[in-house]
Amino acid sequence: MTHRHQTTSPRRLALALLLPILFAGCAANPFESNYVGRTQGLEGEPVRLPGKQDLRRLGTARFDIDEMANTLPGDEQALETARAVGANAYWWTSRPKFNAGNTASRQQRQRGRVGSSAVHGISYDEKSIKWYTYEAIFYADRPSD
Repeated sequence: MTHRHQTTSPRRLALALLLPILFAGCAANPFESNYVGRTQGLEGEPVRLPGKQDLRRLGTARFDIDEMANTLPGDEQALETARAVGANAYWWTSRPKFNAGNTASRQQRQRGRVGSSAVHGISYDEKSIKWYTYEAIFYADRPSD
């Protein structure tokens, strides 16, 4: 009986390393999938605004996302959506929405219980459940300079 040693070919190894990267790049853009509004033809590169403006709006996107489920979206995805809908300007923000660990910790401190489980269920550490709320506005016009 002979034993063959299996070796991994360089092609198979490269494919195994590249597949997760390719699938990560294919993830849906939450700004685009949650966009509500109209579209127009793109007239140049969209400009990111530092804050909300009193300009004509094309549409908005609002969504919540779990930090643990996905990589958090950023300006690259917002700009991609602005291009796709033909926005001349866009603004977006995100903020933490809910953290189960902080809520449980506050409940324990208020009742004088330190180091015990929460009264209303399991206590999570601070990084267990983090949600972020995103809001984006896509504008039909650019601000006047």
